[in-house]
Amino acid sequence: MRFSRRSYFVSLLLLLWSFFAIAQRDSMVYKNLAKKTLGVTSSFKIDENRAVLHVRLTDSTFGLIGLDNKMQVLWRNQFKGYGVAAGMFKGAVLAIADSAYYSKHETDHTFRAFLIDPQSGKIVLQKEIFRQHAKHEERTSSLFRNDGSDFSLIVRLADIKTQSLFYGHLRDSTEDLTVVSLNDKLEPVYLKPKFPDETFIAMTGNGHGDLFMLTAPGGTALLARRYENGSTEPSKPITLNCDTLNGYDLEIASNAITPSHEDRNILYLALAHDNHNNDRELYMGKFDFTTNTAQSANEVFTGKHIRAMENSFVQVSPQFEKPNIGSQKKDITVRFFQEHNGRLIVAASEFYVEKKMITVAQLGPVGVGYTVVSSYFEKALIINGYDQNLKQQFQQLLPVYYDGKGPATSCFAVNENTLKIISNNEGENTERFPAYGELDLSTGKWLNMVLLKGGEQYVADAHVIWFTNSFVVPSNWSPGIFSGKYDIDLFRYSF
Repeated sequence: MRFSRRSYFVSLLLLLWSFFAIAQRDSMVYKNLAKKTLGVTSSFKIDENRAVLHVRLTDSTFGLIGLDNKMQVLWRNQFKGYGVAAGMFKGAVLAIADSAYYSKHETDHTFRAFLIDPQSGKIVLQKEIFRQHAKHEERTSSLFRNDGSDFSLIVRLADIKTQSLFYGHLRDSTEDLTVVSLNDKLEPVYLKPKFPDETFIAMTGNGHGDLFMLTAPGGTALLARRYENGSTEPSKPITLNCDTLNGYDLEIASNAITPSHEDRNILYLALAHDNHNNDRELYMGKFDFTTNTAQSANEVFTGKHIRAMENSFVQVSPQFEKPNIGSQKKDITVRFFQEHNGRLIVAASEFYVEKKMITVAQLGPVGVGYTVVSSYFEKALIINGYDQNLKQQFQQLLPVYYDGKGPATSCFAVNENTLKIISNNEGENTERFPAYGELDLSTGKWLNMVLLKGGEQYVADAHVIWFTNSFVVPSNWSPGIFSGKYDIDLFRYSF
């Protein structure tokens, strides 16, 4: 009987392990894809078998690397300028470069567009598309249509005044706003939307070419405006009141809004902030520009609520410890926000950075040289699902914990009805193995959860390339403790 039970137990473990290991079968490593870089900027797919990695080489050069789904390098090309955007546009690869690196000081900016053959990586066409003189900071964002039929570059000039010590004040004044659209000959069309004299928080767009802007006029109000495709005039603003708002929460809220994929007149909001009781709160909102109305919902992360969430978690994999959401409630921030198939998906976690000054040189017992070292922390991911009326459908946890010198990044992708997540996690003996999870969005239950062996000692970058039956994980790692340069390795997992 003992032998029978033991055989049954071993068989069950082997069955479970084969389930947990499904994502890391046939893992591969590509060492030193690029050396002494400033890190990965973005990634995007050419098709289901090919992709491009956008790498920042220096402040004045960037590179594009074409890869297939086996991590074979198809081509490489290097470009002058500070790369601000790259993606698929009308069947070709489009890259945008700024002549000047991000700067808070007065300077001239010239933008060039490069149209690149996705087969060879060679430049087919290049043109200057925009030029301006910036008195303060210049901030850019880009909107690529999913089918590659349209592209917009948004250039915003901002005068940002922030009280960095206490984050008690933020005033991000928009000085100028230009939307640059291109045709297949890289001929630009300029749009100058009118903007309010309020603190800028975030801007996004939908698949119809409409733009949305979120601002704060002061106090506790959040205002949303919609610019219909091609219009410079914003809609009448819709207001939501958010209890309390501070400068730090507004500074980190660049991903606070996401458009509906089903209704071009709907915009959603997800913002983490401190409420009047000084508890961290996830504030959800919905702006309807057809009826000019808004609705909201909230979740307050008191200590009691956090402990209840941790205790109710059903362990899926023996590879993971119990979830630790954390006790520093003020550091819970929104990490991912998207609408998919009529459901809103929000991921949040306790994420923060600690900076310490350490001695690097001494003259006898006296320190004469110092440097600042940053440590990054991220704790268990909280994943919430809502319906279109902001009613919570499910809540799940991914029990990860990260403490390292590289930024703590998590990557998310939605495929059909599954949310896929890769997040850095601290493994046994301080070795780090990225965590991979698949969440069923219809039930809110985990389909798979596993630590990805093969990536130990490295920090997974957020710009994962998701192929049909595999994914490629970039990893930036520094060859020296005080080096500002990063070597890039790739890890591939098939399933």
